[in-house]
Amino acid sequence: DTLLEISGFSDLDITMLSRNDASRSSSTTLRLNVARGQKAQQTVRLFNSLCITPILQHAARGQLKYDISPDASWIDFVPPPNDPAVGSCDIIVPRKPAEIWEYDDEREEWVRHTEPGASRQYYTALQEAPQTFNMILNTNEKKLVIRCDPRIAAHRAARNLIDGRGLFNLGNDLSVKYRLSDTARQTDPVLDPFNVSNCESLDPTSIELNEPYELYARQKKAVTKMAQIEDGMTAFEELEMFEETMPGSSGWSLIAKATRTNKIRGGVIADAIGAGKTVISIALIV
Repeated sequence: DTLLEISGFSDLDITMLSRNDASRSSSTTLRLNVARGQKAQQTVRLFNSLCITPILQHAARGQLKYDISPDASWIDFVPPPNDPAVGSCDIIVPRKPAEIWEYDDEREEWVRHTEPGASRQYYTALQEAPQTFNMILNTNEKKLVIRCDPRIAAHRAARNLIDGRGLFNLGNDLSVKYRLSDTARQTDPVLDPFNVSNCESLDPTSIELNEPYELYARQKKAVTKMAQIEDGMTAFEELEMFEETMPGSSGWSLIAKATRTNKIRGGVIADAIGAGKTVISIALIV
């Protein structure tokens, strides 16, 4: 997606902006390297001096595609047709090399290693992975186009949520949203107090024991909570976020968040010693 276009450059401006990238292509349309290496830093410094002022003026006039106010709404990410399940694209988010553990009889210990060359391949894949922000310079039209691709940030946020859990086939079950943020305008979040939930408000579950034995009321309520968890009636929201800053000193970044509602699987009975953890567990079974 085109975020904005900047024009009105002089011949010298175009020459300076393209000097580090013109040798890589004979085309009049250049993708500027603003992310990797010392030359990229030179290009970014020149970009700041030539482009930041018109970019901020463009935003101040309300001509941006996105709302960058602190209370801006999140935008639903809609995957393009035939796109891999969100979070599962290995080109955008290369997979880490698989670790292999083998027992070394001579050293009498487990040794971890990877396939030869796997680390180098992973590093190369990271270098070649697409970026959320791209700057395309047209030397003939003397125009710079800044593109912002929410798809990149969406896949990276979702990968953080499902990686290592065998859930790549469930990527479409995720909810992914994004927004463009101006870090200079963000305020400190207002957080609700964190309260540890308990079973006091639950109805007790009656468990028949041999007379004269009976569970305490607090134990019956604990059994109710545990039964709800076992029956898949207790859900929570998992959330992972990814943020990529636009090169330069604009202070803008694209933030993507991936969420999934999941069921709590199991739990911990954290009662004190002698408070009846074993009998509660047996009551749940029977």
